[in-house]
Amino acid sequence: MTYIFVLSLLSLSIVYWFESLGFLFRSAGFKCNNPVTGYSLQNSLGFASRFFVLLFSPVFAFLADTKNIDLSIAILVIFYLCIISLLYINLSLEKEIVNILSRVVKQVMNGSNLLSAIYHEKILIDIFKLPILIFKKKGKIVNSNSKIDLSVLTSIERRFAKRHLSIYSYTYIPFYSCWSLISVMIMQVPSKPAFFISMSTFLTLSNTIYQSVYFDPWISQYSNNPELSCNIYTLLQRKKLISSFYSFIICLGILIIFNYF
Repeated sequence: MTYIFVLSLLSLSIVYWFESLGFLFRSAGFKCNNPVTGYSLQNSLGFASRFFVLLFSPVFAFLADTKNIDLSIAILVIFYLCIISLLYINLSLEKEIVNILSRVVKQVMNGSNLLSAIYHEKILIDIFKLPILIFKKKGKIVNSNSKIDLSVLTSIERRFAKRHLSIYSYTYIPFYSCWSLISVMIMQVPSKPAFFISMSTFLTLSNTIYQSVYFDPWISQYSNNPELSCNIYTLLQRKKLISSFYSFIICLGILIIFNYF
């Protein structure tokens, strides 16, 4: 039954990938001169991804009841390798992804709903082709270390921008760590799985609270500057990638402490 646990984690990594793709809908909205539609589609995809993350609660409850949660260091490494690789695709192929998502935005602008737009434009096929595109492009991949231009902001505004982006990206650490930490806790205290699984709601929705209360109201003031807004979203993709690495280090450290000390 361990294979179900591994498949669950790999499925989670894909859900995390789609959640991160959502912010590129905002860039696609600017590309189509309709940022409102981009915002709406990002919120829809963000809500759907968190819904699917929470749907893993009964899966992990079943695995806990049947004593099939066995998070080894190897499984943890594979899980985070998938997450980090998929988030890197978002960053390296950002222009290609925005072009794909722009087709969805145009369909929605013509009256389609999100699901029908994705179906008619064959978006999922193009999205899942992105890992292949990474290998085809090789050295032509966009340099993810290139500097993001925020020069139009004053020094105080840049400081606020970096603070908001940093805090918001840090809220993704518990989001990415959620089921790894819960798995470790269940392995240590197998008699209390319900308590640990109930924590998934807080860990999963923590970044949504910051986005709704602070991040979105702050970035809305730059909605009349598409280039700046898109640069900020690119910087956010970078910081989320870094947060996923921090999440891995934290989970790996906790797993090692519980297993060997």
